[in-house]
Amino acid sequence: MRKLSKRFISVFSIFFVCYLFLLSVGYALFQETLLVQGTVSTMEYYEGTILPHTPIIVDTANNRYHTESNHKDFVDFDSESWSEDTLTINYDKRLGIVSGSNTNQFHIQIQNPTVLPMTNGQATAEITENGWSFIHSVSATVSKDTILPNETVDITITVTSNMYLPVGSQQVRTTISYTLQNQTKYLYIIINYD
Repeated sequence: MRKLSKRFISVFSIFFVCYLFLLSVGYALFQETLLVQGTVSTMEYYEGTILPHTPIIVDTANNRYHTESNHKDFVDFDSESWSEDTLTINYDKRLGIVSGSNTNQFHIQIQNPTVLPMTNGQATAEITENGWSFIHSVSATVSKDTILPNETVDITITVTSNMYLPVGSQQVRTTISYTLQNQTKYLYIIINYD
């Protein structure tokens, strides 16, 4: 009985080793080689120039994407809207605007919805329309140079103006840029005064 079980174990071991050998050879015969030149990633690739973002409602009482400090009398909020990469904020000027220079600050927040950090954050601002030269200056800043995944960044736009008549159209444009996947991506904020 002992001889039989010893012999059985020996035969079974040889059979098992042969089976593994044949299985390995068969796998090697049907395997294909994939040659990749460049970078391979399983992460989503963000094409185009639009900065991926999630807008944050910062004025929850009025359901708005922006807040304003040092509001000028007789310049009333009209509307705001997001269109892919652009937030447009519209203000109406009314008769009765008080003379004198005024500096307004607009605050906007966006969130990084990606799984990658956004780096090299920059903000630039320009006056794109200035009927009657009412806008004296505009500037913009971002609170962080790098936005980690799911983090938010504060955008501040400062507009100095002297609107004393409800005439002409004025517009300022802010460009926000960050680097994502080695490409510069953009977001725009336009403030209109009509």
